[in-house]
Amino acid sequence: MTAGVAFAVCLLPREARAEDQEETFGIAAAVAAGIMALAADFAFTSYTAVSVSEGDEPAQSWMIAQTAIGGASALTMNGLGLALGAEDRREEGYELTTLPISIWTGGIAIFGGWSLAEPGETDLRARFGLSFLGATNLAFTTLAIGAHFDERPTPFYVAIPELALMAPECVLTAIRATEDSDHKTAWAALSVWSGLLTAHAMVNLVARGLDGAGTSISEPTPVSPPLPPAPSDPYYIEPGAPVEVVPPAPPVDEVKPPLVVPAAIPGGASLGPGIMMVGRF
Repeated sequence: MTAGVAFAVCLLPREARAEDQEETFGIAAAVAAGIMALAADFAFTSYTAVSVSEGDEPAQSWMIAQTAIGGASALTMNGLGLALGAEDRREEGYELTTLPISIWTGGIAIFGGWSLAEPGETDLRARFGLSFLGATNLAFTTLAIGAHFDERPTPFYVAIPELALMAPECVLTAIRATEDSDHKTAWAALSVWSGLLTAHAMVNLVARGLDGAGTSISEPTPVSPPLPPAPSDPYYIEPGAPVEVVPPAPPVDEVKPPLVVPAAIPGGASLGPGIMMVGRF
């Protein structure tokens, strides 16, 4: 079978084979680049987790690479979620597959950029938490924009987790803004952002509910059972078919056959006995 496929490929025109090779190479290159980026993101996540747990400021060289690769990964995944949300008109939920990866890669990218901008000026734990909260808000914002590109409310499977995550975040970040005076602005900005997403989810859930309540369910049309096949009687009339009424024929006078009766038959100067027929002929 393999030899047959190879022989068939050899019979293709050279231009067609070149296009197939270029397309295959492009797909293989994209898959390889994605796998390498995810492997690098795993390494950056491990390094960041160790640095935060030990309280050591991460190295600038690591943060440069983490910001570049994590940022490219987050941009790609958020763009993919935006495209899937805009094209998912039948609401099959494909955009949800990008949500966790968008939050993960966005969190390490924000942490890396923040560590480069303000090294040692922000508590590592607060920086780590704010980075992933911001990445979560960014991911839900991207999905919401994708849904509204098609001028439709955000689907239930996006609006419900959005409300479940953003409402507590709005309250917790507001509390942290009052307690953490050093990062009050960052916590307050996250509280406002998550509050807007909470309101967005509630409005879309209400809109979806009103749309579902306003749709009327039409009564089912009764289906009559199929009629039995017509019998072979030539005088059978199908039920419901128009019947042609034929007027009766006018009465006809009964014609009696002629009768043979005895009669006198003239024969010159005398009459002789004979018979004759009386009636209609």
